[in-house]
Amino acid sequence: MAQTVRDVLARHDVSLSEEDIAESLERALVMLPSPAAVPLTASEISYLATHAGPDAADTIATWNPRTEFQERVSAVVAATSSLVASTLGIDEVAARLGVDRSRVSHRISAGTLHSFTAAGTARRRRIPAWQLTTDGLLPGLATVVKAIPANAHPLDVSALMTTPQAELGDRTPVEHLAGGGDPQPVAELLEALGTW
Repeated sequence: MAQTVRDVLARHDVSLSEEDIAESLERALVMLPSPAAVPLTASEISYLATHAGPDAADTIATWNPRTEFQERVSAVVAATSSLVASTLGIDEVAARLGVDRSRVSHRISAGTLHSFTAAGTARRRRIPAWQLTTDGLLPGLATVVKAIPANAHPLDVSALMTTPQAELGDRTPVEHLAGGGDPQPVAELLEALGTW
C-alpha cells in the first residue's frame, strides 16, 4: 500500500503539513548547484586527473553531473527529513518546559530561543530540539541564539550544533554547553556560518 507524506506525518503525530515539508525542502534544494552548470574544461579535467591523487582519473572518467546532482538531492532530502524530525512546535516546547505557550513565543521574539518558519507562516514555527535538555533549556542558549546569522539555513545551524568541533575538544556544541562550557566559543562558530 502506497503511503503519502501526510500519512507518515499523521502516524507520527508531527504537527507539520505536506506544504511545510515542501517549503523546507524547496529552501534546501535551491542551494544546490544545477547539473547544467558550466562543466569542467578539458584542461581542467586533465589537470585533476594528473594531480588529484591516484583514484582521480577513474573518478573523473566515470563522473556524471546528473548522477552527482541526484546524490546531492538525496542527501538534502535525508537532511531535511532529519531536521523536521528533530524539531518541535511551540505547543510541544511549552509542554516539555511546563510553561504557557506565550512564554515560548516571548523567548522566540526576544531572540533567546532559535526557531525557523516552515512554509513562511508564523503559525508554523519550528524549534530545533537540540536547544532542550531533560532539565529545561540548554545552558548559555541566549548567547548562542543571538549569534546565529539571520541568513543561516536551519540545516546548517543544526548540523553545526550537533557535530563534534575541534575548537570544543571534539565535543558537539550541545555537549559543550550541557556540560557547563562557555557559550562564547559556540557563538563564534555560529557567527562564522554567515561567512560561508
